[in-house]
Amino acid sequence: MKKTVLPISLLCFVFLFFVCPSEASDEAALAATMGNSLISVFKPERAAVRIRKEAPEAWIEIDGGEIDGIKIEKMRLLAELKSGSAGISSDSEAARLAAMIKNSTGEAILAEKDVNEYFRKNENPEGFSDLKFDFGRDGFTAAGRFRTKIIVDVELPISAKGILALRNEAVYLENTVITVEGRSQPEFLTNMILSRINPLIEFKDIPFPVTFEKIIMTEQSAIMTGKPKEFKGGKTWHWEKQK
Repeated sequence: MKKTVLPISLLCFVFLFFVCPSEASDEAALAATMGNSLISVFKPERAAVRIRKEAPEAWIEIDGGEIDGIKIEKMRLLAELKSGSAGISSDSEAARLAAMIKNSTGEAILAEKDVNEYFRKNENPEGFSDLKFDFGRDGFTAAGRFRTKIIVDVELPISAKGILALRNEAVYLENTVITVEGRSQPEFLTNMILSRINPLIEFKDIPFPVTFEKIIMTEQSAIMTGKPKEFKGGKTWHWEKQK
């Protein structure tokens, strides 16, 4: 009986040595390839990618990336990978991600401070200035100045109240009431003002399908979520921007 134990143990060891390291190596290489493409597309401060080839799927975390020019505090994605994604080559990083990811479920945190920073940096002399949002659990309020030429060139001190909503793969200001010095404005002026903002964020910069089911508002952020669930196992690649 003892004579058969050693050969079987050796066979198990050989199997684990040659098969498992190879699979782990493939997962690590694919995670690094995907991670570098994510860095190029989203320009984050930190990123992590975990690959589990048996599914195959990826768990992606991005801190401080950009979507449609606005900084995203954090984004998490559970991505289903396409078969044969390990051998994919492409001329652009966005196209490479599109070729690797079949679909995904996401969660993205949009901070109030980052929305306000975006409008501070992108003031338009023929549009908004000093525009500032205040998020709350029931929606948002905003205040600023809007310059337009209806009959004459005028600059209006405006205030707004409404909600953020997901529609057509973008985030829109909806159910919005705009006032000037406390007075509600006619529909044509409200629509004109909203047309200069909407959509607040388009997801066209994400080069693969992603699903967000709803927006959860807090006092500091808007959370767009499809409730992705992180898996365990696989190999993880990490990256952080050097300061």
